[in-house]
Amino acid sequence: MEGKPIFFEIWESRTGYDGLIGGFFVQPTLSANEYNVRIIKDWQERITDTSPSFAKGKVRIQDKVRDTSK
Repeated sequence: MEGKPIFFEIWESRTGYDGLIGGFFVQPTLSANEYNVRIIKDWQERITDTSPSFAKGKVRIQDKVRDTSK
C-alpha cells in the first residue's frame, strides 16, 4: 500500500555462515518508483556511522486485482 513501509535486509552469503550486513526501508508512493536509501548497519542501536553506505532500489506499487469470476 502507498505510504506503508517496506523493510529490506541485506545478508552476506559468500561464507558458510550468513551474517546480517544491514537493512533499509522505503515508504513507497505512487509518484516515485526509485529510491536512494541509507543502509542501517545496526538495527539494535542508534550509532553515529562515520562511513555510511547507500543503496538504490526500485519499488512498484500496483492495485490488487480482484477475481470477479466467482
